[in-house]
Amino acid sequence: MEDIKRGVEDLQKKLERVEDSNVKEVLNGILSLLGSIDTILDEFSDQISVIDEDLSELESSYQTDEGFVSVKCVHCGEEFFVAASDYRDGSEVVCPNCGEINIIRL
Repeated sequence: MEDIKRGVEDLQKKLERVEDSNVKEVLNGILSLLGSIDTILDEFSDQISVIDEDLSELESSYQTDEGFVSVKCVHCGEEFFVAASDYRDGSEVVCPNCGEINIIRL
């Protein structure tokens, strides 16, 4: 998102050299819109961070619950939990992080 901010700032500097008022008005509108999009993306990023923290807390609560086994994805390295009843040799579990199938090997 910093790239968007830098890009908008660069374009604003270049816009100062534009002499045609009609073109300048249109480009100012576009830059304003890009600034709004950047603000929305920042807000989404903040919301995603909060959701990520909530999910981490939820995951921690599962670590203490019996009946779940910790599995590390062989594709992305993310640790996730599966029900102990699904933890059998040869069973396939899907990683919630990358979506790839992991085959349990005991």
